[in-house]
Amino acid sequence: MPPRRWFRPPRRLRITRAGGWYIVLTLGVGAAALNTGNNLLFLVLGLLLSGIVISGLLSEWALQRIRVKRELPTVLRAGEPALVGLRVKNKNQFWSSFSLVVEDRLESGHVGGRCFFLKVGPGETRESAYALTPERRGELQLSNVRLSTQFPFGLFEKSRDLDLPAKLVAFPRRVRPPMGISPEGGRQGEQPDRHPRTTASAEGDLHGLKDYRIGDDVRLIHWKATARHRRLILAERERLRRRQVTLVVDNRGDLSDPRAVEALDRAVENAAALAERQLADGSEVGLSVSGISLPPGAGPGHARSLLSTLGLLAITENGSAPNVSSYFASVKVSG
Repeated sequence: MPPRRWFRPPRRLRITRAGGWYIVLTLGVGAAALNTGNNLLFLVLGLLLSGIVISGLLSEWALQRIRVKRELPTVLRAGEPALVGLRVKNKNQFWSSFSLVVEDRLESGHVGGRCFFLKVGPGETRESAYALTPERRGELQLSNVRLSTQFPFGLFEKSRDLDLPAKLVAFPRRVRPPMGISPEGGRQGEQPDRHPRTTASAEGDLHGLKDYRIGDDVRLIHWKATARHRRLILAERERLRRRQVTLVVDNRGDLSDPRAVEALDRAVENAAALAERQLADGSEVGLSVSGISLPPGAGPGHARSLLSTLGLLAITENGSAPNVSSYFASVKVSG
């Protein structure tokens, strides 16, 4: 258990505006009853006090045995909203919870988003979502969720905190790829290397035909040739070689210089835009920065690794130069 939880109150209570007027009215009736000794005023005072007691009991029941789970987005990008799901389960078997507000809070103390649940019945699970928009790239830490309710009369807002830590990485902001930076020499995309392969794929030109043998991939059977020769014929296709591209970002600089931070942010955004464009063109993309080197690769998983590395990239003062002899400004693409 974290030490800060030792000093955290199990419940927080906030008096609403209506609750403030209610308390003033209760105190006024109580003062009048004590001064006059009127039994009717004592009866009204008892009713008003019982309303406060009932409000405290029902709000406590509404918050008990409530479990919250968070569904994180697979992609989070600076400046763009992403949906974060909140799932609320009522583990009470006999009573419902009403008017629940779930606030997702950041490590900084700010509220990332909130969802409202009018009613969660016994044993029921309700889902909702809010839009999370990170202001800049980097690590985003979610600390806890605050569960609150003003049920039943709206006089008080009772809340409790549930620890639900999570870390997200905001990818660099989406920008247009810079002009004038492209792989050196040759065309982009995929090129045949004139070597046949025997793995199933719809890519590549037909290289030749051969008889099917036990153990060959049945997905490579050439059905027209099989029908013509009346035996199983296997198609051999040319292997496609992806062009390899390396992105180089020089993240060395002075941490105390705000211009260096801005320049690195622009370089990272340009590198992310170039990486996505090259991956869309069919190239394998790698990354070289001070102290980090990612080999060229392709696919959604590799793209997330590239964007995560760029999103977390910070200025280093004593780092070594990226593994490229020269670079164009802050970013250079070399093929």
